[in-house]
Amino acid sequence: MNKKGTKLCPRDQEPLREIHYESERVDLCPRCKGVWCDGDELKKIIDSREKQFSGEIHKDVIPNESNASVTGKESLIASLKCLACLQPMQAINYAYSSGIHIDRCSRGHGTWLDHGELEKIQVFVERWESEGDRLVMQYGGALKKARQQATRDYAQTTNELKVSRFGIVNRILHAIQRLL
Repeated sequence: MNKKGTKLCPRDQEPLREIHYESERVDLCPRCKGVWCDGDELKKIIDSREKQFSGEIHKDVIPNESNASVTGKESLIASLKCLACLQPMQAINYAYSSGIHIDRCSRGHGTWLDHGELEKIQVFVERWESEGDRLVMQYGGALKKARQQATRDYAQTTNELKVSRFGIVNRILHAIQRLL
């Protein structure tokens, strides 16, 4: 922020304009088209699901674990400063595996999203959820059987341990009685 209380773009120091985006009011840089989301505005936007996205942006967003690796762009401390506290923000890979690198204030003041990252995050979340639904359909029966088998195995092991503990305690008591 400058002395007049105007939020400035952390990339190019251009004054930000407040705009309405889906369910929230966010701050847009007219020059670089980056977006500042205060506090939990990003979460609220993701949850609102008002906007539909073209197939073009879907090609750029692939929800899988191969995007989880650390890249040259990612580091614990980013070069950008938080608009609220002016402390260095953390550069993170959104949701660990998105491949979308954003800058977030570690104190929770907000998140800086470079041009296009907000839309990519929304597509990523929607695709992960649909992928999750597909996986539940595909593997749900096997997971249910595995859970039931694990429950049976746990019960059997617990019963065996109770018997074993009783046997050990009984032997110790008999040994003590012989010594007396």
